[in-house]
Amino acid sequence: MKKLLLLLSLLLATVANAEIFQPEDYVKLQFPGCFEEHKFTKSNFKNDLTNSTEIKLSNREKSRIQRVGKNLSSQLRSIRNSFDKGNYEKVIDKSKNALELISTQNINLFDSPTGLQVSLVSGHNINILDFYLIALVEIPYLNYLSSKSLGLDMNIQEKWLNETFTNSRAIFENKGCSTTLSKFTEVEVTKRRYKYICKMIKPYEAHIASEKGILEYKKKNYKDAMSFFSLALTNYNSTGFKKEAKDTIIFERMNLQARNAFAAEKIENWCIASEGYRRATELAKFVEIEPLPIWGDRLLLTKSNLTSDTVHEWEPKWGIVNRGKQPIAIYKIPPVYPRRAMELREEGCVMLEFTVNQKGKTEDVRIIWSTNGRFNTAAVRAAKGFEYRPYMNQGKPERVTGILNQITFIIDDPRKDRSYIPAGCE
Repeated sequence: MKKLLLLLSLLLATVANAEIFQPEDYVKLQFPGCFEEHKFTKSNFKNDLTNSTEIKLSNREKSRIQRVGKNLSSQLRSIRNSFDKGNYEKVIDKSKNALELISTQNINLFDSPTGLQVSLVSGHNINILDFYLIALVEIPYLNYLSSKSLGLDMNIQEKWLNETFTNSRAIFENKGCSTTLSKFTEVEVTKRRYKYICKMIKPYEAHIASEKGILEYKKKNYKDAMSFFSLALTNYNSTGFKKEAKDTIIFERMNLQARNAFAAEKIENWCIASEGYRRATELAKFVEIEPLPIWGDRLLLTKSNLTSDTVHEWEPKWGIVNRGKQPIAIYKIPPVYPRRAMELREEGCVMLEFTVNQKGKTEDVRIIWSTNGRFNTAAVRAAKGFEYRPYMNQGKPERVTGILNQITFIIDDPRKDRSYIPAGCE
């Protein structure tokens, strides 16, 4: 286990000097109006730092990694079942074996050799080593929640909290996840399909960052607390959640804004403090609950200390504003693979064009081209269910036409590497 943690620590040390997004940068991202002289640059947004496309493994090595992956998947299911049943002692006990299993693998987990793809329940394909990395976030996360529920010593709780955060940051900084944040700035980066692992770690990191923020606040490390609260807010802002979780997420964002404001007030950052109280109040109204009276009192007090009025681009439903000129997809239902095409083992793609209205819904979906007519109906039906965060112009949502989206139909096959694209879809 020590070998694995050393590897993650070394990777973090390597990227820490590369100007990639650090926790304190999230404060500037959330409250750009309070940092008018700060400008993000391309160096803040890095693509995948690993270069593993040429890595080749023997069939024996692949078989071993896949065999261990199945074992790990089984152990992870058992850990989750124990957690769901409230058997928190068993969670911590079982986790030891799972973490030890990963640590014994003599391979760089940040590599992505070809031929190691696995399918998730969601229908997405990931490299099996990415699955190992996700487990290194989820397992200590469940250990933290379990140790908290058991009322274990705070040092033990904080150990698991820090381990989860360290591992999630290593993934963020090595897998190109920072590129997903450029849309909230005026920096244009090379567009690429970032790894699905970036999306998977965000909910874990959002909660962990929130918890770390609370701990730092209690220690009177107010600047660090603001960094963690802002990181959590950003992850909630930039992640698509199921519709039934919407109000819960907004409620969490409301609390984070208020905590951020309290921390900012402690260091007399009146700009962030007043804006945080304002946002918390607006979010409370958005979910139709009564804002805490103290927020209104503190808002008046902090505003009285401002030397100038600052315009903040923010709105309750979505949070910080997308500074690009394109809507941001927040929910894309996977298309149903046409039965006949599946029977014939046919693959292909459909290029669609549509409009995204002010509510983030798609309209006027039409086919630009298609490699196989069997896929057309499924592609159009899927696109009609897409949901977007609308483009905001001076705080108001705008209708955007001409949005292009290619839907690709690929039959799962372990022999296909992550760069595989069906003929005609290049």
